[in-house]
Amino acid sequence: MAPIPQQYNSFLELIQKDPMQVLPLFAAVFVMIGVRLWVRKALAQKKPKVPKSTTAKIVLTGITIYPVKSCKGITMQQAKVGPFGLENDRRWMLYGTNTKRFITQRQNPRMSLIVPSFKDSHLCLDYPNLPTLKIPLGAGAQRMEPIVENIGIWKSFANGVDEGDEVAAWFSKALEHSAEPVRLIRISEGHSRPVPSDWMQTDMKKEQQLVSYADGFAFLLTSNESLSVLNSKLPSDSEKLPMCRFRPNFVVEGLDEGFDEDTWTKIRIGETTFRVVKPCTRCKLTTVDPDKGEFVGEEPLRTLKTFRKGIIEHQKNEVCFGQNLLHETHGSQISVGQRVEVLA
Repeated sequence: MAPIPQQYNSFLELIQKDPMQVLPLFAAVFVMIGVRLWVRKALAQKKPKVPKSTTAKIVLTGITIYPVKSCKGITMQQAKVGPFGLENDRRWMLYGTNTKRFITQRQNPRMSLIVPSFKDSHLCLDYPNLPTLKIPLGAGAQRMEPIVENIGIWKSFANGVDEGDEVAAWFSKALEHSAEPVRLIRISEGHSRPVPSDWMQTDMKKEQQLVSYADGFAFLLTSNESLSVLNSKLPSDSEKLPMCRFRPNFVVEGLDEGFDEDTWTKIRIGETTFRVVKPCTRCKLTTVDPDKGEFVGEEPLRTLKTFRKGIIEHQKNEVCFGQNLLHETHGSQISVGQRVEVLA
């Protein structure tokens, strides 16, 4: 504490005769209190979790990639882990030319009817009553199309190579009732979009925390046990929900109980170690029936609100299902049937 000037006999006299003298002191006290509260909250959020299901035989039962963000996925038996996630996962993305922001099933649920596949060095896209769209890969993809910059994805921005007018016209026909014209971009060389800053891991390199055009993280993991718990809580007249409504990359099975994955902080699948960074918050996209291409009610959000709300400390109003992962290394293959080791 700063000393009282000699012309004042007491601290009280100082406040009465010259209150401006003590303003810096009060400001310092408030700052110290604020810092202590922040540190206490940060430490509380980082309390070590006790992992569950560590002794169970947990295996990887499903792998899915989504080449075009928010279109239908491709089920895989194995996939290579790349620098931004699984190879070819969310490497393409639609955006609105008016808003310069990403377009998903939240705006146009009929995107779920666009079916991707890879054939003869092309990304092929099929949609009812339209001819197959073929987008060349590899050397055939090196066209002189412009780089599109600063396309908004939630709070971040990304760049990409425009796939051209013919591709844009095909998507415009498929999504004819879109609120604005759309165009397709793909990830270009030098892509370096980071994960959300609030969730960056201080002990990991920045190049380990990059993400493609996914909402925020390179991987999403769910478990069959957690889906069973959710389905058991749905209203009696509701149909059981398939896992595809949640669009995971990895589905695992063999947990002792549903939602044990909430307690994990690090796992290994094959040769790759993953950080379990945060629960995945869910939105109205989960209410799209991917086979119909339309919103079909309030489930699963209505039921999730009854027991999966407030899982994240500073997002009390959000509901969660699944876990977002980061990978510590890349280059290895992940295969269905591999053991999932819970390391912490």
